[in-house]
Amino acid sequence: MEAVKMNRTQRIYFLGLVIISLASITQASAQKNHVDYQAWLGGSAKLDFKKGWAVTLQYRGRKVDDMSRYYGTYWFVTTDYKINKNFGAFVNYRYASVVDVGTFHRYAIGAEARTKWNHFIFSFRPMLQRQNQFFLGDDEQNKAASLYLRPRVQIKYRINKRLNFYVYGEPFLNLANTSRIDWWQNSVGIKYDYRKGQRINFFYIWQPDYEKKNLHTYHIFAIDMDFTIKIGKKKGKKIKEEPTDDIDTN
Repeated sequence: MEAVKMNRTQRIYFLGLVIISLASITQASAQKNHVDYQAWLGGSAKLDFKKGWAVTLQYRGRKVDDMSRYYGTYWFVTTDYKINKNFGAFVNYRYASVVDVGTFHRYAIGAEARTKWNHFIFSFRPMLQRQNQFFLGDDEQNKAASLYLRPRVQIKYRINKRLNFYVYGEPFLNLANTSRIDWWQNSVGIKYDYRKGQRINFFYIWQPDYEKKNLHTYHIFAIDMDFTIKIGKKKGKKIKEEPTDDIDTN
């Protein structure tokens, strides 16, 4: 199936959405700003099966308070199905163990649509997530739950066969609170395929958070090591692959 073609007006509209998502939010000027620099280190192993199915196991550790304190451990499991080169769907589970806070169970479902134009890949990935939180010291095991819609708009640019640049903007809409935006996650990164099935991902996230009383802005510097293993696919058969189109759930 050929990639969906976008006319000039559609491309301008799409780029406009990205610019809007990456722009500063005006409400920040009326709030006190707390800034934190964080480091995220992680890796993933993806099992790429025949007929479009894949399962990914991912680990991530986080350091906060200007990278001086270990915050917690995060495990992700994602199953995705590539319907064709333009559309896919996925389900995701994340378990988080946060130091001196508690444990978090997050469940998500989403889809992704993408189209290619020259060396660019445009994608739109809405994801619906629910998170249950269990806090330390809560003998009755009361739990807090949250429900968010995350519509992500992303552009990737294929620099060469091994190197890909990407940028995305993603608001977190709190569906339990009149659909207001609690925070944004905006990222820029570069992925380098240094060997077949092995990739390193350097990225930066700028995340203004309005959920708290005062504005909290997070500057996140991250590195992921990603491995892909093809299961049940014949060796030696050349398949034209699109650059770095994995589902990223963060």
